[in-house]
Amino acid sequence: MVLMTLGTAMVAWFVVRMCAGASIDVWRVSCFLGACAPLASAAALLYIQRVGDREDSVLAAWLVRAIGMHFVLAWLLGVSDWLRGPPGASPTLNADMVAPLVLASFFPVFGVAFVSFRWLLSVRARLSVARPPATRTVDLEAHRVPYRGALRLRVTESVAGFPTALVVTSALGAASVLLALAGPWSTAAVLGVTAVTLGALSTLGAPAVLPSVASLVCVAGALLTRHLSTHTGSYPLACAWPWVALAGVGVYLGTVEAVMRLPARYRMRPAIVTPTPPASAP
Repeated sequence: MVLMTLGTAMVAWFVVRMCAGASIDVWRVSCFLGACAPLASAAALLYIQRVGDREDSVLAAWLVRAIGMHFVLAWLLGVSDWLRGPPGASPTLNADMVAPLVLASFFPVFGVAFVSFRWLLSVRARLSVARPPATRTVDLEAHRVPYRGALRLRVTESVAGFPTALVVTSALGAASVLLALAGPWSTAAVLGVTAVTLGALSTLGAPAVLPSVASLVCVAGALLTRHLSTHTGSYPLACAWPWVALAGVGVYLGTVEAVMRLPARYRMRPAIVTPTPPASAP
């Protein structure tokens, strides 16, 4: 169902693109979707690798190949539209001449996106191992124990503590968005400082990773929105939003890697609690 929904949405978009290509709004959407196509295709490939063992039908294989082809087509059309300029204006570049280069450039850009997403998943998985959930040992009374003849049973259960890392990173991301909209600092400085700060805090645990990434995406969007408000007519700058956010995520992941690889005496060691085996019943 996920593949069919994605494929149907892409086919519907290309129908709109062919029928209303002269519209300025369609041109804008085409440029933005072209910028997002390598990132979306990398995410789709990771999803297919995760769930691919559940499906072995010919229809699923055909859908996967068709979706991959449509992602490449979205990149080709979007970048060509961006290079040619808005409809009604004189073309700034012959899109037919550069079409082979645009098509070939999809694959290295897709590789960068795919490696970045794999790196993100790897960092999150390693943080989950390095910072396991806290545990506690409790004694259950006889009437709660489903073992005949047992008076007490000692078990160890996980304790869901307060999500400090998630709250801190989310609050920091919201404050960074406000500062980015109101402050005079440059885009690279605000995004870099935010990414480094979130990366240092994300070593508190894996639940901080996704809020940090979401905060960086919001910060990148806020920074580009500020530039768009001061430079009228510079819509193509909005197409850089996914890649500016990806650059911030790269700095964030590099910071997390650096903190995780620090010697133990320079960082806080995670508290690992060894579970207590249950007592044997009499």
